[in-house]
Amino acid sequence: VVSRNLRAGARSAAALFEQEEWYRTTLRSIGDAVITTNTTGHVTSSNPVAEQLTGWTSAEARGVPLDGVFRIIDEESRTPAANPIARALQEGATVGLGNHTLLIARDGTERPIDDSAALIRDDQQRIIGAVLVFRDITEARRSERQLRDADRHKDEFLAVLAHELRNPLAPLRNALEILRLYPQDPAATERVGAARRECMSTPM
Repeated sequence: VVSRNLRAGARSAAALFEQEEWYRTTLRSIGDAVITTNTTGHVTSSNPVAEQLTGWTSAEARGVPLDGVFRIIDEESRTPAANPIARALQEGATVGLGNHTLLIARDGTERPIDDSAALIRDDQQRIIGAVLVFRDITEARRSERQLRDADRHKDEFLAVLAHELRNPLAPLRNALEILRLYPQDPAATERVGAARRECMSTPM
């Protein structure tokens, strides 16, 4: 019986080790940053991307309250943003950050991010922790600014073009109106020709 129990315990330990190793490998291979916590919001693990963005190694962060590792502020007001895992644990649902959130790394580096947090449940659906997934959106923000700048430059160009076109076409438009009012008047015809020549000679 003792031998059988020892073998069963060894198999359970091996299965648990295999599961944990699979879990660690999965976390390392994910392109987004991942941090997990227990039900009190203390960090239990983080992957290499999270280490890079926060400046905390997984070993250093383990056991630290999430707010100490994952420091976020509102980009506009510079006030602390709500802890997404605390919200997930409180509300019992997946939550995400609002727009314009900055992550402040351990060395003070600031990065715009977006994220979401969800609960971790066991086989009996009991809450045993939470997981936070976030990403650096600096490049996406830069692309958005470039698109906005391009739209603004396009609008400015069209406004200038419309103004420039309006000026040289004014004499021709006036002459055509005169010709409409006096279709048989030779003087009106001559004025239309003069307006046309003026329009053609005016640089755009």
